[in-house]
Amino acid sequence: MAYRAELEAGLLLQAENRADQTIVSLTSGTAGSQQAQQTGFTTGRWTAAPALYRRGLRAVLVLQTATGATAVEISAGGIHYGARPPDLTGAVPHPLQEVPDVPFGAAFPPMAPLPPLAPLPGMAPMEMRMGGGMEARMGNMTLQMNPSPAAPTPAGSTPPDGPRRFCTQCGKEAAPAHRFCGTCGAALSQSP
Repeated sequence: MAYRAELEAGLLLQAENRADQTIVSLTSGTAGSQQAQQTGFTTGRWTAAPALYRRGLRAVLVLQTATGATAVEISAGGIHYGARPPDLTGAVPHPLQEVPDVPFGAAFPPMAPLPPLAPLPGMAPMEMRMGGGMEARMGNMTLQMNPSPAAPTPAGSTPPDGPRRFCTQCGKEAAPAHRFCGTCGAALSQSP
């Protein structure tokens, strides 16, 4: 048999003894959220029904076994097994209800499936302009690519201000008047 208690609204504690194992489960649930944790301890067979006590935000489950009393503490930090029951001064007995063995996590009915999502609205038509730069608009979004300061020269032709120079060390373009690369500092060869 298993024993169950509602520690607070939506928080259920279940304890059961399977051979020498004590299985303690905590299940919490609210609208749209369910959580569960389960821990097992080797305690030996119970010789009497367990007793549950509350002290502030903590609960203590006292188990009577052939080797004496043992305790399981339940708090926000989790479920902890101790060899001896803690001092229960000021603790208030909390009712435990005997229930048939229930599989772990079955304390709450399953959540109802979520309704399907509404379809997304259709995308606005896209508009694109090319010329001195490129601009694309779609809805309230705009993407602009500005023209480069100098128009590109066709492959194999010489730009109007002379041949283009590149650094032999790093490959970056260098101005015709420069003697050193502005990126890596390497000396540039002079044009004849």
